[in-house]
Amino acid sequence: MFSDQKTFTTTAAQLTPNGSSIPATKIHLLAAVGNSGNLFVGGNAGVSSTSGYLLDAGERIELEIEDINEVWVIGSAADQVLQYIATTRPNV
Repeated sequence: MFSDQKTFTTTAAQLTPNGSSIPATKIHLLAAVGNSGNLFVGGNAGVSSTSGYLLDAGERIELEIEDINEVWVIGSAADQVLQYIATTRPNV
């Protein structure tokens, strides 16, 4: 398992630091309850408020993935926090 949280701004960014590879099978994403804005989740750098999956403060989503670096996020304002936990798998 791997868990962390990351703060997002109005610029799309990968969930993993520096796009590092963290192989996983499933990830649970939670927009922090204290967020003042929204988060938008997508699968590439083009994620936006019109193309991403909307997460209001306190909302969550579960995704089946190959790697945590597949997840891109953008906030509707600065300092929007996303908490996550993933089921990881060994590098093959």
